[in-house]
Amino acid sequence: MNFIENISFVGEIKSNPEEVKKGVANYFEKQYKNVPWCRPKVNGLPLKKLSETERDSLEELFSPDVVWTTLSSCDGNKVPGLDGFNLNFIKKNWNVIMVDFMKFLEDFHQNGDSVKDLNRTFIALIPKCVKPDFMKDFRLICL
Repeated sequence: MNFIENISFVGEIKSNPEEVKKGVANYFEKQYKNVPWCRPKVNGLPLKKLSETERDSLEELFSPDVVWTTLSSCDGNKVPGLDGFNLNFIKKNWNVIMVDFMKFLEDFHQNGDSVKDLNRTFIALIPKCVKPDFMKDFRLICL
């Protein structure tokens, strides 16, 4: 099965492809919506303040040494990234990819929006049963 013929949303059966598409999108928007909550207050807690030098260092560009030290301290066998390479690939090929990797970090530092593309994903809905009628009858897989 590579399409959803029809599906029930809040008791209403949808079969029009555009309605199904909108219904699926609305379902997942509700599932993963940020729910507002009250943040804990820190009034009266003896918190240390950053010095001016420490504060300024938060806005400095990343140096290759700092990036390499950080990468080296991470376990490289964790889940691969979107491109299928895990952190071991980056560590083993650091000398080859360092310039491009640092350019990516510099672009992020200056623009802050290059990360949007890293958070995009395709969703595949895998049926859990022979004839899925509701969204709960599908397993979500992110590609």
